[in-house]
Amino acid sequence: MLRTTAPTGFFLAFVIALTLFATTPVVAGDYEDGMAAGLARDYQKAFQLLEPAAEQGDARAQYMVGLMYKKGEGIPENDAKAVHWYTESAKQGRRDAQFSLGSKYYMGIGVPQDYAIAAHWYTKAAKQGYTKAQLIIGVMHNGGRGLPKDHVRGYAWSSIAASQGIADGKKVKEIIANRMTPAQIAEAQKLSSELWEKYVVPFQKN
Repeated sequence: MLRTTAPTGFFLAFVIALTLFATTPVVAGDYEDGMAAGLARDYQKAFQLLEPAAEQGDARAQYMVGLMYKKGEGIPENDAKAVHWYTESAKQGRRDAQFSLGSKYYMGIGVPQDYAIAAHWYTKAAKQGYTKAQLIIGVMHNGGRGLPKDHVRGYAWSSIAASQGIADGKKVKEIIANRMTPAQIAEAQKLSSELWEKYVVPFQKN
């Protein structure tokens, strides 16, 4: 499916991406001009400008091109190409790309379903302060899916997500707590404090 106008969520992705810190050198003009076209909702022009930047290694452009392939905005939907560009961006350390790539593997969209690979990318994003990834790591530890079954770690990760206001974080934390002993909960609370200092505090905005 090819769309030339965007839903609000996709438009917001351009707004958000425009404000994020660059993780790689920017290809002169291409990324900024592509984002400007995206903000103007000219997605075909945005793609024409962002794709060269992505091919030259700009991690931000790689993520946005992947997102455009996922959404079918300005170009036909193509999950395999979305995975390709998410991968290129994720390998350079971009946390939103790591999260998106983890989701592709978790759901088996554009790639064979693989919980272990999903956990790999979710963990990288979580350790860069990506709150949604932190919650999913908690869920995966709770269920033993892609990560060792560990209620202590599941509680700890979901707890820091809940403390940041992430949707469903409190609910997941409570579900896990119902399966734990008081001693395990105490251990998990201690671990949660450690995770907070390592993977939340350094990424909080001043």
